[in-house]
Amino acid sequence: SDAGGEAHSLAEVWRLRGEVLAARGGGSRRTARSVDDDAAVAALRRAVAIARSQSAALLEVRAAASLANRLAACGARDAAVAELAAACERFPEPQGSPAVLAALTQLEQLRAAGKK
Repeated sequence: SDAGGEAHSLAEVWRLRGEVLAARGGGSRRTARSVDDDAAVAALRRAVAIARSQSAALLEVRAAASLANRLAACGARDAAVAELAAACERFPEPQGSPAVLAALTQLEQLRAAGKK
């Protein structure tokens, strides 16, 4: 495979790593954060940073959505909103991308949860 393709998939590898770690730490929801929660957040932040550095906006949105899920589950809703909003801003016209539409819906739900 070409090196560019491998580098491009690096963000997705880190996103998936974060998802696996989040699943392992999932039992800590609403309680003290576990080592797996912290590792998941770190991996997902790295995925977002890699995607952003590669100007891979769709991968960035996917990673930011995963990161927002983990942050919200750990009680950091404001940080979740900030991360996801930053990624969604790259798509002023989101039609046609299920991942972006899902992220925008997720963002609306996070914002609404903060107003309750």
